[in-house]
Amino acid sequence: MSGTRQRRMLAGRGRRLWMLPILLLITGESPGAPVPWHMPSAKCRIRLERAAQAVWPAPAGHAQISLGTLDPGRCAVSVYAADGAKVRSQILFAAEGETVGLLFDTASPYQGSTYYVYLEGGAAEPAAPPLGGLVVETRRCQPAGLKDANTAWQAWAKAGPTLGRTPAKLIFHGANPHGADANFMTLFSGWFKVEKDGEYEFAVLASGPAFLRVNNELIAQRPVDAVAGRGSRGQYAGKARLKAGRHKIEMLTEHARGEWLAEVAWKTPEDKYLKLMPERAFEPVARFQALDFETPPQTPAQIYFDWQIADHSIFEGLMLVEIKFRALPEVAGSQWRWNFQDGGSSSESSPTHVYLSPGQRRVELEWQGPSGNRASLSQVVSVRPDWSLPHEWLDKSFARHKQLLLRQGLAAATPEDLANLVRLCDKVNERDLMAQAAVVCLARQQEFDARQGDVFYLLGFHFEDPQIRKYQEAELAWRVACRLGAPTIRAKAFLRLGQFQVEVAGQSTEALKTLATVDKTRLTEAEARQCGLLVGDALLLQGKVEEARAAYAKAGALINEISRAQSMRNRARLESARAHVERQDYDVAEDLLKRVEWEEPLERLSVESGLTRIRIFLERKEYPKAITRSLQLLQVVVVDTQRADLLYLLAEARLGMGQKEEAGKTLQKLADEHPYSEAAAKARDKYGVTATPKKRR
Repeated sequence: MSGTRQRRMLAGRGRRLWMLPILLLITGESPGAPVPWHMPSAKCRIRLERAAQAVWPAPAGHAQISLGTLDPGRCAVSVYAADGAKVRSQILFAAEGETVGLLFDTASPYQGSTYYVYLEGGAAEPAAPPLGGLVVETRRCQPAGLKDANTAWQAWAKAGPTLGRTPAKLIFHGANPHGADANFMTLFSGWFKVEKDGEYEFAVLASGPAFLRVNNELIAQRPVDAVAGRGSRGQYAGKARLKAGRHKIEMLTEHARGEWLAEVAWKTPEDKYLKLMPERAFEPVARFQALDFETPPQTPAQIYFDWQIADHSIFEGLMLVEIKFRALPEVAGSQWRWNFQDGGSSSESSPTHVYLSPGQRRVELEWQGPSGNRASLSQVVSVRPDWSLPHEWLDKSFARHKQLLLRQGLAAATPEDLANLVRLCDKVNERDLMAQAAVVCLARQQEFDARQGDVFYLLGFHFEDPQIRKYQEAELAWRVACRLGAPTIRAKAFLRLGQFQVEVAGQSTEALKTLATVDKTRLTEAEARQCGLLVGDALLLQGKVEEARAAYAKAGALINEISRAQSMRNRARLESARAHVERQDYDVAEDLLKRVEWEEPLERLSVESGLTRIRIFLERKEYPKAITRSLQLLQVVVVDTQRADLLYLLAEARLGMGQKEEAGKTLQKLADEHPYSEAAAKARDKYGVTATPKKRR
């Protein structure tokens, strides 16, 4: 062997030997070496690995794990480093339906990235809190006003239940990370470090009573009777002489209602002014994640799954919650079957699921291994927002949730979930999801009850929308709302059904019967007035012009005196509506015309404004409404040119509906009765319709 080659081999071996300690440092164990089972009594163990983006080095680590079938109130958790040394650990927060927050020491001589969590049932060992990190805990309370520190800590000891306990990066919060927005106490506790000996000044900034201790000594306080506001100028401050190193810090606050704020500022010996105590001043907590799940040797196969609330979309109390699930162990050739207890399912090992409403769901997972062995696991999952997120609604989040839901499908969703989705879609004007939910709701209407009656009321508007125009479904939705809804919803639904029968179906007799059943005591003043106007519309459709006029007069004008100014205003609105029609702003144009007819009901007899509305209906392909409005105005028109225009538009609407025979008769009537009109000329040029030759005597 040549000397050069030998030197290269030795150099390569040297590099490999040099890299081995690095590999051991990263993994915590030699590659492929079996890790001894440190706790014979444990039912299972979870392998934790430090996350790629975790802050390191850090004195403490944090992980969220699932307890499986173990009782959160009676579960012993022990953490071991990969070298076999047991480390201090404590459960931060455990509750049914929640993953468990686990904090453990990472400041031991072992500095690898691998730790093992052993789980067993029974009474938990006394907590051994790690000496590192910063934690925020929230508890329910009945605020009584805290005048001094002793009273504050006594109140904290009595407060409960605990709403949550999680790591914090610094003491600077404007929203409770554990959900409650009123009647709670919050304790920030942990460790910070200073680089130099000296005098340090601390100040609290809070929306309510707040008390700050450093090394168990009260430094600053804002009692309930404080007169200097929140303390934005450092009014609630105190000083402490500290040695270089690490120190304990605690800040306790009480909040009743309204905006919540909790902040600690400080001034180091080098600073001239108080400033926010920065994140780097507090000891960091490294994030770990579960990467493997094991059971003791010679035991039946078991599986594990955990979950993370990834995002949410909240609007006026309605919400979608996105949860990422993950199953372990990851074995090639495995088959998974998830049941999310909302009608949804998945065969992925780590699916993402969007829930349509909050609450507790029992999620079931079935597994089949490559050799045919099977296991199953069922756990309660709390579906809730992630209150630590800085937002309730983001358009991009909702867009992602929408795509996930369209892919999931809604066919098997529960009635309550469907109802919440319909309500949300109505509020945010989301049509794609609404369309899918609407089909499912109508197909499964018998599964709904009075609690969801309002949903079909909303669906009626959806189906009748100019861009949807599913009139049969709209009528069905109104009728279901009339049957299912609570008394107020039923009254409103009967009103809308009557309006549908007049404007869309052209069923004047049925409309009058429906409107007569409306319980006006359940309507608003505007809705009751609309009911009277619809009676007039139905009478007009029957040709009872004077009775219709009387009904409009009974409803009354909103403007008591029809002045010249009001007349000019209506004329301006009409001209503006026509201009918007020319620009194809049909919705704006219709709103202007509706406003005129609402303020002065007798304008509903105006052919001039009526012709514009008919043209809007035709442009939006609302042919039934165009037919009804044309038939109504033919009862009152007296000007020949306007009558010819109405006949032409009526024929166009009937052709749009596919009523060719009726349209042909209307066009022939136009040609016979108004042969020299512009409308007749258009009919002749477009459809070849000419006047019937008169018989010679």
